[in-house]
Amino acid sequence: MEPTNINQPVQIPTNPNPYDFILNNKKPHRQLIDPNNKQQMYIVAIIGGIVLIVLFMILKSILSGPPIINMQDVTTTLQTQQEIVHLTIQPGTGNLNSLNMPSSLTNTNSTVGIVVASEQTSLLNYLKLNNIKISPSVIALGINTNLDNQLITAFSNGNFNSFFKQTLINEIQVYQNSLSQTYSSATGSHGKDLLKQDYADSKLLLQALSSS
Repeated sequence: MEPTNINQPVQIPTNPNPYDFILNNKKPHRQLIDPNNKQQMYIVAIIGGIVLIVLFMILKSILSGPPIINMQDVTTTLQTQQEIVHLTIQPGTGNLNSLNMPSSLTNTNSTVGIVVASEQTSLLNYLKLNNIKISPSVIALGINTNLDNQLITAFSNGNFNSFFKQTLINEIQVYQNSLSQTYSSATGSHGKDLLKQDYADSKLLLQALSSS
């Protein structure tokens, strides 16, 4: 007897993909931060704010770079300028109102006062443009009241002119040293040019005083 189902197609069972357990093993995605959780969002906001502040400070320090001028040096220069300007207005004022100086020394003294006062204004403007402020009270600390008393004593002793002239020469030499120090520690090109010109002017002032 022949089999009755010999002509029926044979069905081959299909085996499942052996990697289905990996490909189809997808778990539901879990969010690290729940936007509906106010406490979590508050913490994230705080952390984000701190990160932004740190990044801002780092960026600011990179962009600002080194200071354009040494504060101690430039303060000393401004104070020295203030002392010179103060000295130049002493003759003929206060206890020295009856002073009689030679016209050559009087003219040179006026020139020194005008030049140094202008240099101080230029230096202060330069600092202001670079957001650097030094208070007038700090600059005024450069005035030497003991030297004022010495001038009065020299006037009383009758040797004011020679003493005043030498005092002004000494102060301009101190000024030169201060300019040189401030120049060497400065990094701003415009500031260095300004200080260099002031130093050149101080040489001319010394020459004028020496011949007055």
